[in-house]
Amino acid sequence: MFDYIIHQIICSRFFINDTYTGKFALHVLDLTQIDKATAEDKHYAIDKWATLFKATTWEELHMITKNDKAMTEASKTLYEMNADQTIRDMCYFREHAIIEENYRNDLIKKQQAELPCPMHFLSHST
Repeated sequence: MFDYIIHQIICSRFFINDTYTGKFALHVLDLTQIDKATAEDKHYAIDKWATLFKATTWEELHMITKNDKAMTEASKTLYEMNADQTIRDMCYFREHAIIEENYRNDLIKKQQAELPCPMHFLSHST
């Protein structure tokens, strides 16, 4: 879609094209566009960070980060967060519980909407 490795998203009103604030912007790193990194992207190691986030094995992470302290710390954090099966299980079960709760709430709302109005029964009973 775009030929850039990084995209800037500015908070604005869509139809009016009026920026809410110039104090922040979101930058999205497109992992499918690493090969299109500019010289400036490479100067700031954006392409290396993209490669880090695209890595699929711990060995690959180690090779990418071995000469960069910040990347090494980031990969250690990723490893610690993913290595502990208990934490991974807790995250999975929490996400699953949220999905189930949302499903139940939607089902209750749907069932309540389908119930006949209680006042309707009162008017026929007289």
